[in-house]
Amino acid sequence: MRVHFWGVRGDIAAPGPNTLRYGGHTLCTTVSDDHESLCILDAGTGLTALGKAWKKLKPSRAQKQAIFLISHNNWSHTQGIGFFSPFFTRGNCFEFYGCGRDKLDFQDILEAQLTPSLSPLQTLDHLVADLYFRKPDGKPFNWGNIQISTWSVPTLNACFLPLAYRLSSNGRSLVYLPRIEYIGQIDKELVSFCNGVNMIIHGAYYTDKDYQPGNGHSPINVAVELALQTQSPLLVLYYYNPAYKDEDIDQLIAYSRSLANPNKLEIIGAREGLDLEV
Repeated sequence: MRVHFWGVRGDIAAPGPNTLRYGGHTLCTTVSDDHESLCILDAGTGLTALGKAWKKLKPSRAQKQAIFLISHNNWSHTQGIGFFSPFFTRGNCFEFYGCGRDKLDFQDILEAQLTPSLSPLQTLDHLVADLYFRKPDGKPFNWGNIQISTWSVPTLNACFLPLAYRLSSNGRSLVYLPRIEYIGQIDKELVSFCNGVNMIIHGAYYTDKDYQPGNGHSPINVAVELALQTQSPLLVLYYYNPAYKDEDIDQLIAYSRSLANPNKLEIIGAREGLDLEV
């Protein structure tokens, strides 16, 4: 599988001279396989960069369906949807997978975010591509040759209903876990969910020093511990605090590496434009 990072920030876009190396776009990552099955993980402002590059993708992929796997329904995970140019091309087809909240389905939440009073798009009805919404039921499913499994992330805040995703193809696998706040020890179910994967993409919103309990994010040392417990060979740090400068992220990555045995765990920091093979 091929992984490409289009946006790596949390909460709000942070363009400017202090974020040139890692980038200022909010979350968006694509995963594809040799059969050109395309999964789009989260739809922050990085999605606009993917839209601009869409025509440069192989024609067969551009004409196939793609699925959006949304980890969390907050605005920072969906704010690129109204500005994704392939939505305005007839014949394109996209499916969405994400959790709702209370009595609202995920589609209802998107419609609310694109209401005319908040968005020039004025609801999903103005998109000419075909859109479909898959209701989450917790069961694994396939998108092309990629098998997708989900894990519901425990949370203390009822407003947050995040999902972790495990994607597998041709004997290789990764876990995408941008947002989690660990409650006590690392959940045994999560360890089981991540066991045997070749890559963990994990939120890196807080250093240990900056950690603020109750905000839905974890200190970086726990991400390292999860990767070590699950014996993943590669930990990719992601979802950076928008207040962090490039130099702050450099220090965060260096500190993370100091916690790990380099012979057992490689740690890298995601940046816009980074390509990885799983």
